[in-house]
Amino acid sequence: MPEETQTKTEAVVVAVTDGDTIRVTLPAADDREETLRILALDTEECHNDNDLSRKAIRKGGKPITNLGNKAKERARDLLGIGDTVMLHFQDSSPLDEALARHRGNYGRLLCYVVQENGQDFQETMIREGWSPYMSKYGYARPAERHYAYIRAEALAQSEGRGIWSYTVFNPERFRRYERLLPWWHLRARVIETFREHNKRNPGRKILNTRTDYELIRSKAQLNESAVVFTELRHISLLGADKAVVNTGSDTQPFKLFIPDFYSWEGQKILRLLEHRYLTIGYDGSTVEKGGTNYAYAYGPLKLYNDEPEITITEVSQITDAPPSAD
Repeated sequence: MPEETQTKTEAVVVAVTDGDTIRVTLPAADDREETLRILALDTEECHNDNDLSRKAIRKGGKPITNLGNKAKERARDLLGIGDTVMLHFQDSSPLDEALARHRGNYGRLLCYVVQENGQDFQETMIREGWSPYMSKYGYARPAERHYAYIRAEALAQSEGRGIWSYTVFNPERFRRYERLLPWWHLRARVIETFREHNKRNPGRKILNTRTDYELIRSKAQLNESAVVFTELRHISLLGADKAVVNTGSDTQPFKLFIPDFYSWEGQKILRLLEHRYLTIGYDGSTVEKGGTNYAYAYGPLKLYNDEPEITITEVSQITDAPPSAD
């Protein structure tokens, strides 16, 4: 794979939790221990090592399957305890910034893993059919990695490996990837539009709730207005006529506050969110109504219970398009 312009750091494998999650220590960060949610992978759920019942329960909306257990076993073959691996982040920011910026909804580091022999771990897992190329958080970067994963997935599909022969490996419980992949690609295209805007407009960068959270909080303290790119998850009602739209992160909470959803404008906002952005009925295997989840929200920021939010009073404050495309 060609040389990349990405932040990289060594890590030592401490444990492999499942096919897409591992724990490591970071020598360059005082040997602190971190959990990684490996980018581009979404292996099926596996039984916990301490679970002896082997019951067919569901974790996080996804079925626990035999293939999930085998994916964990394969990950442990590739990433042994004590192995040194190289972590690749999605930009070239200084390491301390990368460690702060690139985190998922549960605070885990988001990065790629390259083994000591130079083999891309993600490409191997996709090529062998343990995982699809999971792009719902954006396409892999740089482009060479993205294309390598596309080729790996196509080969696994053509050979019926692993998840692509799900009725053989998991005859009772399986995820319908042919339904998930189009939705993931839809989300990825929206994210690529955001990335391209910030690349072309360095002086007009739009803030991202995942990577610019502390800057958003500081602007909220000053009640400054901003355009924020965020992941919208679900609506919660507050009292008789108020609502909030929650974002995807538990560790970096951000909300859109709708002060009067019974007003005509409030109803327009709710209908837009329901029909265009929110995912209804997504349970890890089906998407009954597949919204993109991602949107740009504009307005004055404020802190409520020490968490940043934007008050939404007009439907025009939520859009798919970055400002330069208006």
